[in-house]
Amino acid sequence: MATSQKDDSILVKFSEEPISESPLWNFGGYSLKFVRLENGMEYRVNPNDYVKVVEGVLTHPLRLCFPGPFEKADTRIKESIIQAGATTLLMVISQSENSLPVVRSPEELCFKGPFEENLVWNKVESLSWGKDFQGLEFYNLRGWDLEDPQNRHVAYVQAWLAGKGVNCGDHDHSEMGENTFREVHLCVVNGTGGGMVWYEENQENFISLLSGEEHGPFWDWSDDLTKVVYPFHRWQGAGDLHSSAQQAFDFWFAVELPPPKAT
Repeated sequence: MATSQKDDSILVKFSEEPISESPLWNFGGYSLKFVRLENGMEYRVNPNDYVKVVEGVLTHPLRLCFPGPFEKADTRIKESIIQAGATTLLMVISQSENSLPVVRSPEELCFKGPFEENLVWNKVESLSWGKDFQGLEFYNLRGWDLEDPQNRHVAYVQAWLAGKGVNCGDHDHSEMGENTFREVHLCVVNGTGGGMVWYEENQENFISLLSGEEHGPFWDWSDDLTKVVYPFHRWQGAGDLHSSAQQAFDFWFAVELPPPKAT
């Protein structure tokens, strides 16, 4: 396992060892690491850890990469030992007695760990594409680029914060052309009651993602599995955007994977 700086992100490159794990990054009483397991390998976790299968499959307990389309699932683990049923890459988020039940400000989620200078919250309005979000409590943290031992890009992971009532913007990733990724979200702390919105035949649909939950595919792909096609979708913070009550945030990770047969 090796970590290095890559542009404004952190490159996590796994080794060919049967168990390859990244260092820890700590934030708000939580910790994050990435783990690669060869087929059949067992790995010890803490009960109530959030364990997201990024690639591969767990056989104990049975976990796939995604819930069903437009569905959600709890990533919490009840067991102390998990087992891979194929070469499997995991995202493991552990809690402690000091874990924040509600996030009140980005300053409460300072990331500590290797290359922590890259892991900073940027207000979206300050980003090159963020002019439509002026004055909104909406933040992005560039993150981790995951590679397997053969230098294959497996996934990119970044973090987001959205305050009460924040509309994070309808989009379908079409601006990416042929480079569209498969995107799912894992909610770490749901502070507003927010979740994902998507459109189907001009009908707005909503699914709340509670703390520890992830959603399944919001996309379809071409017959040759090289391109991903999305409906318009967004994260929507619940509550009153203009409320004078104490602020609270939804905090989630976006996990972005190439199509199954990316060109």
